[in-house]
Amino acid sequence: MKYAHDVIALMSAYPGRPYRPRAIVHYVCPRPIDKKELHAVRIGVRRVLLELMVIGSVIEKTEDGGKRPFYCWRK
Repeated sequence: MKYAHDVIALMSAYPGRPYRPRAIVHYVCPRPIDKKELHAVRIGVRRVLLELMVIGSVIEKTEDGGKRPFYCWRK
């Protein structure tokens, strides 16, 4: 899990605060990158979020009928 440290550092600092996937990706990789690299970062972040949801550290919430997910660190 290449991005696990960064995702955990961001989300655990503010438990209960909702984060959009885009905000997490931009925190992990703030520099401008091409589309191929951005896709790889998105997949890596998504894998980290899925694992954190499995162990119960992160919860996924949706709004707008389930179209726009956001994630927050469990309090």
